[in-house]
This record gives sequence, structure tokens and C-alpha cells, in this order.
Amino acid sequence: ILAKAGGIKILISLVTKNLKGASVPVLNIIKEVLFSNPEMAGQVCDAGFLPIAVKLMSRPYTSLRVTICLNLLKLVSGNKENQTECIDCEGAAPLIMVSRANKYRDLQTSAIRALYELSLDNIYASNNILEEGAVLPLMQILKKSRALSLQEAISLTLWSLAGPDINNKRSMASMMGVNLLIEFLGAAGPSAENLNYIGAEGLGVLAQGAHNKQMAIAEANGIQPLVRQLRSASTNVVTSVIQTLRHLCIGIGYVTNTANQTTIAQSRGLKFLVALMAHSKAEMIQVEAALTLAAIALGHSENIASLEENPDFTFLHIIRLLYSNNDKVGILAGTALATFSFNNVLQQKAIAECGGVRWHNFAPHLTSKDDIAAINAAFQAVVLSRIIPDEEPAVSSAEGIKELVNRLEHTKKDHSKALAADCIARLSHTRAGVPSAMVSINVIPHLCKLLEPQNDQVRGAVAVALGYLSFDHKGEREILRMCRENPHFIHVLKYYTKNYKLSPAFLEAWQHCVHVGLP
Repeated sequence: ILAKAGGIKILISLVTKNLKGASVPVLNIIKEVLFSNPEMAGQVCDAGFLPIAVKLMSRPYTSLRVTICLNLLKLVSGNKENQTECIDCEGAAPLIMVSRANKYRDLQTSAIRALYELSLDNIYASNNILEEGAVLPLMQILKKSRALSLQEAISLTLWSLAGPDINNKRSMASMMGVNLLIEFLGAAGPSAENLNYIGAEGLGVLAQGAHNKQMAIAEANGIQPLVRQLRSASTNVVTSVIQTLRHLCIGIGYVTNTANQTTIAQSRGLKFLVALMAHSKAEMIQVEAALTLAAIALGHSENIASLEENPDFTFLHIIRLLYSNNDKVGILAGTALATFSFNNVLQQKAIAECGGVRWHNFAPHLTSKDDIAAINAAFQAVVLSRIIPDEEPAVSSAEGIKELVNRLEHTKKDHSKALAADCIARLSHTRAGVPSAMVSINVIPHLCKLLEPQNDQVRGAVAVALGYLSFDHKGEREILRMCRENPHFIHVLKYYTKNYKLSPAFLEAWQHCVHVGLP
């Protein structure tokens, strides 16, 4: 009724007239309109409210600023056009300034929440806020504050500013620090869910990559709080925790962290994960739990024995998920089976005895437009080739290897490149013949191209893959040739493979080339 009668424009005109004592009541009316009907945000912005609100933020009145922050929060929430307009009106800078108002908790929290809504899912807005220098003051407040509501507002904002890129997330999580992220996992109360989620997500990104912090997290006693959060009522928290536990157990190329695998099992993590795999009502949680169980059991005979003794554990659960209507669930189920089978003939036999897999579980995904699905399916086809009864092992392996190298060469997305290189690293230390097969179809030149200035996540996975391929005689010669043509490659390889493997014969050959002065 108010909008139809032209009331919005009248209210905004009253704000611009600077009538004594009128601004806050009028702004409160606009705020109530926005909170009761978020769809009104468009009309309020169309009436020219945003630049006026930003200008009013310079006034030194706390109640006025709080009301403006709440108005801005609702105006930009989930509305990219309004977010962008607010940024174009230079709305980020005053919000960042007000967020430092330590003496006024309500004002500070309102400004930070407005920054969160302004940056959420909007790269343009996030970049502008970052350029205005928001991170450092917010990080300082976060580390000093013990108020959960303020910690929640700041951590949500910082995580939103990091965006979807894993390297940005890793930088943000590193600034927060392992200890603070573990503290978030133990948070309880109204603000706990978001803090628990960011704690798990932050530890998850720090546990990944060639220079991961798996051991630092374990040494800071981060595993037990993660396992406890498996009982969280929040699906998002549980899913994130499951993924983080997986990252703590395996690195690039399926290099296992035996100490973390043991700690998770001793913390009753196996028991909780089996229960989630067998009894969760959400398929995504079931399959994530199955994949993490595979990671915890990978190369760990005691954990494998514990799973076999658990009456709720059976490969039938995972095979059933392979036929899910949700393609993502099916792909993850295939990866879980492949991880259980990785360099383990006994597990392959056990899967086959439970019904096993068929070629049609993988073939459609190999030609998928989704690179992630195709790369995962290619890896699965190679690892599980010996227990695919309706296709020759040599054929399924060849198809998988060919598609993996093809996706590595042609995909445009960094995440897909990193996954393809990771899968190549895994396959480079599996059964005999697979590394030489990949080398024979020119995987090394494709990998070396990705050692050039690129995404850190991609370079790390590529360097580890090349490190394993250097143990193949032909692969060693080819990598040596590439390093002689591009001498900086050797420095990149050494930097990323400190905790992984690089053939001693390759390093010796390189030193010989340096010694005799070969180009």
C-alpha cells in the first residue's frame, strides 16, 4: 500500500531534507518495509536511496549509522544489481570504516554483516572491498574478539571475500590460523553453525595441496573436534567435516598420512563415518562418508580390518549409490570404490563379490561435457579395469588413460586441470605399465605446459605427477629434455615435490647436465 501510494519516494525525500530528528525514524520505517517485504528492495533503490544512504554514513551519529547499515544489508542481500550499484556509489569504504567502531558493538556488527551481504556471490563487489583494504582490520578484530556473534559476522565476511578460488581460500584460512579455525569447531550457541562450518572449510583447504598443513592441524589437536562435529545437526557442517577428514588422510597422488588415518580411527571416526554411510537419509552424505572411509583405509591394514569387522560396513552400500539418479553421487561412489581398490587386489575381489561394477557405470561419463565427471570416470576405469567383467582390462585402461590426458590438454578450468594432474599422479604409482602408457601418449609435454605461471593448485599437482613419472625410464629422459629447454622447470619441480617423490636417477642426470654445461 505504501509503495502504491508513492510513500517510498516521499520517505526518501524526507531523509534528503535533513529535518531535525526525522532521519532516524524515517530510515527505521524504510528498514521495516525492507525487512517485512524484501521484494521492495528494487523500488527503494530505483527511488535513488543507495547514494543517499552512503552519504549519510559520514554523519557521526551511532543510531543513524546502525539504521543505515541495516537498510543497506537488506537492500543488497541476494541482489547483484543492488550490490553493484552500492559499490559504484562507493559504499564499501564507509562500511569498512564503521566496522572498526569497537566501542559500539551493534554498529560494528551491523556494518560487517552489511559487508558480507554486499560481497556474497559477487566477484566485482568482493574485489572492490578487498581493494579498499577490508581484510586486515577485519582479521585484527576477529583475533581480538571473543564475542561469537561478532566472530560469526567477520568470518562469514572474510570467507565470502575469498570467493570460490581455492588459492584465495587457502590464503584467507592461513591468515585466520589453524588454532582459531579449530576454536570455531568447538563453538556452541546461536552463532555456532556458521563458525563450525567455516572452521571445517578452512581446515579443509589448508589440508590440501603440495604444501599442505595436514600435520600442523593434527599437532594442534584438530582431528578430535572434527570427528565430534560428525554428529552435528547441520548437513553443511557434516559434509564439510567429512571432506576435511578425507583431505587430512590423503594428499596429491593418493599419498597417505598414516598418522592422521590412525588418529581418526582412534577418535571413533571410522564408527561415525560407517554409520553415516549406512544410515544417513541424504545420499550425498552417504557417498561422501564412503569416499572418506576409503581414504582412511587406503594403505592402512588396521583400518581395513576395523571396517571388515563393522557389521554395518559393506560395499553393497557404495555399489547401490553408483546407480543413483544424481550423477554427482554416482561419480563419487565410483571414486570411493576406486580408492578402496587402489593398489589393493583383495579389496577389488571383495567389491566384485558384492556385485562389482560394469563398463556402463563409466562409459557415459567419459564423454560427458562435465570435465570433473569425465576425469573421475577415467581414473575409475583404469583402477577398476580388472573387475569390469564386460570389457577387457586393457581396453578400459586404455580408454581411461586416453580420456584423462585428453581432458588435461583441453580443459580450461584450473580445478579440472588440477584434478586431472592429481589423477595422473595417482596412476603413476599404480600397477606396472600404466606410467609408460601415459608417457607414450605425450602426457609429459602437456603437464610441463602447466608448470608455467599458473594457478598454484595446478602447478603443485602437475609437479607431483611429473615427479612420479620421472621413475619411468622414458619419462625421466623426456622430463630431463623439457628441463634443459626450460631450466626454471627444475626449480618448480623441486619446490613442489619436497614432501613427495622425484627420481634420484633423474636428479643425478640433471646434475650431470649442469656439471658438463649442456644446454
